[in-house]
Amino acid sequence: MIRMSLLSCIFLTLAAQASVYHCVVNGVITFSQLPCAVDAEKLSQYDSRPTVISENNLAVLAEDALQQISRQTSQQRLNQHLQQLERQIHQIEQTRDARLAELTDGDVQSPEEVANRSYLQGIADEIAALLQDSQAKLTVLHQQADALQQQLLDLEQG
Repeated sequence: MIRMSLLSCIFLTLAAQASVYHCVVNGVITFSQLPCAVDAEKLSQYDSRPTVISENNLAVLAEDALQQISRQTSQQRLNQHLQQLERQIHQIEQTRDARLAELTDGDVQSPEEVANRSYLQGIADEIAALLQDSQAKLTVLHQQADALQQQLLDLEQG
């Protein structure tokens, strides 16, 4: 009977002691009973028995969780805005390139138009204006994208 009690105590103690692994998966801290990533860190002697948490500790844990959720939400919002800017950049570049192709590859209607310098000057002026306008828009979008990427880096580091 004493042996059975002793064995029961040992098994209960072993059941209460579990391996816990600490990992970072897709930027999120994760705890698991099994290694959850290649660089999983095994925490030493984790006691899986229930722990009493004070109201203050619970408030701190809740605040930390809310900050992490807020940070993740901000990251998602910034990533979405960055993707939108990248789509706008791509659209401006496509529009510019298509218009440049039209202007430079267009068929000249008649020999008189070739001789007419004002016609060619008009095309050159339109190309210059197109390049200037698209460059101004692209510069602004690239600056916004750079600022968003910096905010993402700050969120990941902070």
